[in-house]
Amino acid sequence: MRIRISFFALLLLCFALACKSTKKVNSNLASIYKENDNYFVKDYQFFNCNDSVSELTINVNQNKLLFIKLPDTKIFSAHYEIAYIVYSDFEKAVVLDSTTIEFSVNKEEAVSNKKHQIKFEAKKGRDYIVEIIARDLQRNSNFSFVSEVHKTSYLDNHYYQVIQNEKSITNSFAVNKGEVCIENRFLVNDSLQVRCYFREFAIPLPPSSLDNPPAFNRKADSTFWVKTDNTGNFSLEIKKKGFYLIQQDSAALNNLCLMHFNDEYPFIVHQKQMLDALEYLSDKKEFENLKSNTNVKEAINNFWMESCGSEENAKEHIKQFYLRTELANKFFSSYREGWCTDRGMIFIIFGPPRYIIRYENSERWIYGDDNSVMSEDFSFHKIDNPYSSNAYGLDRSTTYKNIWYKMLDAWRDGRLF
Repeated sequence: MRIRISFFALLLLCFALACKSTKKVNSNLASIYKENDNYFVKDYQFFNCNDSVSELTINVNQNKLLFIKLPDTKIFSAHYEIAYIVYSDFEKAVVLDSTTIEFSVNKEEAVSNKKHQIKFEAKKGRDYIVEIIARDLQRNSNFSFVSEVHKTSYLDNHYYQVIQNEKSITNSFAVNKGEVCIENRFLVNDSLQVRCYFREFAIPLPPSSLDNPPAFNRKADSTFWVKTDNTGNFSLEIKKKGFYLIQQDSAALNNLCLMHFNDEYPFIVHQKQMLDALEYLSDKKEFENLKSNTNVKEAINNFWMESCGSEENAKEHIKQFYLRTELANKFFSSYREGWCTDRGMIFIIFGPPRYIIRYENSERWIYGDDNSVMSEDFSFHKIDNPYSSNAYGLDRSTTYKNIWYKMLDAWRDGRLF
């Protein structure tokens, strides 16, 4: 594999560092919640190496790249770029660091999980916004992601490395049952509290509901302490569904939170998972009848056949509904499963928005044309909590009532949007 840093990227880096330039990171980011067959980035994660340097690890499926035959040879080759831009925040968006690295690979050398590790400057004492752009140069397609990197305290999640079954756990920190090995080289011979929460969450209230959701009881269901060794290592045994908050004491705001929903997460593979998600499309009595059916598969099949009218239409609705459910798990997991969050609810029913604008503590989703009277606009605010920085709540309004029930009727009438 050949690697080169583009001349343009070096110029951009020098300019950014010298001039503290600005760029709108909160312009349309709709691509961050989309996925397609040519999506060659598998996952990524950040790790704070020391007080001045952080590292991006990005795993690429090179087999999804477009390979083109080189002239006068039998060699097929692909070319791709990985770029990053480090910003001060979402709104001022001062560029602090950036670069672009180009990679080439021949088809016979391509692998399904190529790891790239890229270091960048990030000083301790603040959080950062990092935009990652991955480009398949021969397909002329771009994929972008935006993530926060937490670096205010050694207790922040990006100072931890989490390993399970010899595999590094990525940004969502969703783990399976069994032993999890954790390292924080800055917490040597230290004591850490593990607070365990084994909760079941109801689906979110409809967008038009102004009722107050049930209050979350922050008292842990169980608590114990662990001791790090002289290299900052310790291990946990994950036994039950829930989330596990790791902190120095119960008042600490900086922490690591591990989540265990099921061993196949974020994928929907069990009939119960498929049935649970149908609560969005059912009224209370109908959903109770679905749950009471001892043949879960039959209940699910009957639901979709009655809604869609034909087997072909039902298959397409099933495919789209559960694909959106899986993507909601991938993108919106916090201390709740992603499909069971406010953003997950809107994403499943309405699909990916056409426009997404990110701010420091909120997101705005727009369906249709921006500033059009025919568009639908949803705003989500970040929920302040010690468990996850990925928890957002919908700003509900009675104005959503008509469009919400119109969309539910469309699903139930076999009309897919």
